[in-house]
Amino acid sequence: MTANIIPSDPLKLQRQAKLIASLRDENRNLKVGISERDERIAELETKLDKMIIDRGYC
Repeated sequence: MTANIIPSDPLKLQRQAKLIASLRDENRNLKVGISERDERIAELETKLDKMIIDRGYC
């Protein structure tokens, strides 16, 4: 079973290493994007709350 996960061919090992590195980069980029989106949502919620209070809706 391990033979399927870690090939003995150096070229396959290199390809797997590159794939893993690119997947890690993509994962990090997605996490950063999600974090930035969450910050933007929080900013917009704050603006909305202020607008609601300023207009006397609550």
